[in-house]
Amino acid sequence: MKVLTERDDGRMWVKLCGFRDPELASVAVAEGADAVGVVMHGPSPRDCAPDAVPEIVDATAPVPVVAVVVDRPREELADLVATTGVAAVQLCGTEAAADVAWLHANLAGICVIRARRVPPSAAVWGTLESDGADAVLVDADVDGQAGGSGVGLSWQRADCDAPVILAGGLDATNVVQAVRAAEPFGLDVSSALEVERGTKDRGRIREFMDAVRAAARR
Repeated sequence: MKVLTERDDGRMWVKLCGFRDPELASVAVAEGADAVGVVMHGPSPRDCAPDAVPEIVDATAPVPVVAVVVDRPREELADLVATTGVAAVQLCGTEAAADVAWLHANLAGICVIRARRVPPSAAVWGTLESDGADAVLVDADVDGQAGGSGVGLSWQRADCDAPVILAGGLDATNVVQAVRAAEPFGLDVSSALEVERGTKDRGRIREFMDAVRAAARR
């Protein structure tokens, strides 16, 4: 399944992340999400139970589901992909280029997204290494969190050898500014869709996607 697909309508590719409920994940798809993320990391308030992921995959088909993971062993990741049906994995820990290469070699067709975190106030991000991943997601570096903090960035164009997905404090009020400043391949949002940490809201999903569509018209 193709995950990172260029759109032909001028709108940013969008991943809406942190879903635990198949019904709300299907709302994300109905509102135009290009991918849906499920967090599979126990410490996170958005952690999705493994047996719920196949239900989300079914509810969102044919839109791909991305498993967001932190430092899982390779063989465990392979089993996760096989049992859940996710189309991509997003590596948010200390995984190395060798891990990315192993995933590509052993999981046919898998899309690998490498998360990189930068200080929220950094005026220069420096080079964001992809480690051979299909895309790099750039997020705010917040102590004790592997991502999804909702903390914003000083947006800028990234120096990267792979498509860049912009995260970090995006919401309906600032997405136009972020797109203009960073010119990314795509966007990733989670906290702006929530009424409280881990609980998504239909209205906020719609509001964000409306803002993304408006950004494409400017």
